[in-house]
Amino acid sequence: METFAMKYNPQNVVITKLIEALSHMKGVEVLTKDEEFSLEELIEIEKARKSGICKDVTQLEALLLSKL
Repeated sequence: METFAMKYNPQNVVITKLIEALSHMKGVEVLTKDEEFSLEELIEIEKARKSGICKDVTQLEALLLSKL
């Protein structure tokens, strides 16, 4: 199974309905508010993504696995 993070506006009805539909599919789990990343974690992930350097992702993998 793979983890996917997405940032969206919850007032967007289309994306909200899409996420709701996805949550009913077999093998898909939508995380609740308390399982989300903290602001500090999101900043670190964004910095890593923007750097373009992805040679060592062990810390990111550990962070993502800790949220499962």
